[in-house]
Amino acid sequence: MEVTTNDPVHFGAREYIIANTQYHSKLLSTISELEYVPHAKEHQTEFLADLEQQIDKGRKRIEDLAKKTNKERKEHESLRDSTTRRFAHIVVGKKGKFSEMASKEEKEYVEALEREMTERDNQTSRVKMYKEGKQALDDLNNKLVEYESAQAELQTLYNRTFEGPTPDFPEEDPLEYEFGEANEAHRKAQASVNSESRAGELLTKAVKVMEICAANMSDALAYSRYDMWGGGSMSDMMERSALRNASVNAAQAKNLADQAARTSSQVQSIPALQIADGSLLSDVFFDNIFTDMAFHDKIKQSCVQVSYNFEKLKRERDAAWRRLDNGGNVLMGASARLDYCRRELDSYRRALFESVAAQNPPPPSYSTLNTPEGSTNEVAQISPNTSSGVEKDVDAPTNMSTEKPIMPESQPSGWRSRNPFAYALSEERGAGTSSIEDI
Repeated sequence: MEVTTNDPVHFGAREYIIANTQYHSKLLSTISELEYVPHAKEHQTEFLADLEQQIDKGRKRIEDLAKKTNKERKEHESLRDSTTRRFAHIVVGKKGKFSEMASKEEKEYVEALEREMTERDNQTSRVKMYKEGKQALDDLNNKLVEYESAQAELQTLYNRTFEGPTPDFPEEDPLEYEFGEANEAHRKAQASVNSESRAGELLTKAVKVMEICAANMSDALAYSRYDMWGGGSMSDMMERSALRNASVNAAQAKNLADQAARTSSQVQSIPALQIADGSLLSDVFFDNIFTDMAFHDKIKQSCVQVSYNFEKLKRERDAAWRRLDNGGNVLMGASARLDYCRRELDSYRRALFESVAAQNPPPPSYSTLNTPEGSTNEVAQISPNTSSGVEKDVDAPTNMSTEKPIMPESQPSGWRSRNPFAYALSEERGAGTSSIEDI
């Protein structure tokens, strides 16, 4: 479908409505006939997901039953074909007991085989149902594209018709203004929720990284304390490794906090940390109790800074999540107001289209005007607008487009027309009346 090339800038809104009457009616018809599709698609998707799980479980059951059947078959064949055991039972006079054992093994084998075949039949039915369901889902997906396209085209038509001031319909302008305000408030609420949720995510990651950094510093402090009392080169190495890891994690936490601050203006980042860094030269050539104590003090100062940043990040994270909760409440209110304003505006615009279309039906088609004399076809005579001001009958039939809509083949009665998908499922109730030949 394409919007007519008539431009409402060069035509009044009323004339533009008249020019697009048939197009508007076709869109409404499409939307009405496909209203069931979104819910049907959701239902079918859930149904197929559940069916897929059943197929997976069925496949596992078949494997287990096949193993059981194979085991029973081998035992049955082993006993059946064992002439030695049969002869031994005959010799000792227990031929009847042998037959009883063979019969028992055969029965267990047959029962196992029946269970396996039953499960295989059920699995075949499930797979067939899944394939048919996938075809139905593909059809619903195609219809959903058509439905959403019709919705978008209808909105485009309304926007083109009523964009800006509409002197012909002054009541429409306040509704459009309220919708614009609601849409802007909704946009801001969405932006706030998006930014705060992303900020909260980044800050949560930063807190986790800074927690690891604090653990690194705790390890470094312990190794430093051990080094002061003669821990040796091993403690020096472990101390430097812990400090190096702490420095890397502190930088990563700072980077995450900076990203959060760029995402939300409400977030305050943390100061950069200068983690105490040991010197290999001093550790090797000037390693004594005094240098170890001095460096131990530096590590403690770094621990204080890490602790400060850690607590600050947690406060910023919690604040971001609180802002998100508040923003979510604001968004819910803004969404409700936007939905209300959209319904009011669309309802009014639709009523305008239908009202103007009823007062200004399209002229008869060329085939109607050229009906041969004496033809038995009865054609509704629709007089065009005249300057005399005589109004046409609002209930007069209008000539709609002769194009066959891409819809169900007929217009069924009752609720079937509102949801052909569900009605098709309900037709399974009559499946039991089929003859044996049909099956």
